[in-house]
Amino acid sequence: VEGTYYLQICTLLKCKTADLNSCGGAVETASTWFEMFSLSGTFGTQYVFPEVLLSENQLAPGEFQVSSDGRLFSVKPPSGPLLTVTLFGRVYEKDQTLNASSDLRA
Repeated sequence: VEGTYYLQICTLLKCKTADLNSCGGAVETASTWFEMFSLSGTFGTQYVFPEVLLSENQLAPGEFQVSSDGRLFSVKPPSGPLLTVTLFGRVYEKDQTLNASSDLRA
């Protein structure tokens, strides 16, 4: 659904080049292998979702866990080079609310 959503993000990501301005742009392949990773963040919400993407946008099922304190960590060496390791925090209370009366006007 289109709209404005409030996110808090903690991420390790592959940049397209060594130039910091290229970070956040589309990247599909990576060549850096990690033996392990551990990522944690401080979020203003209890709704925090993990994501691990390997090179070629492959998922990594069974290769990571989230601890009871919210840390995202590898349980074995990842099966491919990492593109991103991310924790997405969704702060639903801060999402832009729709004004129902304005939506009904023609």
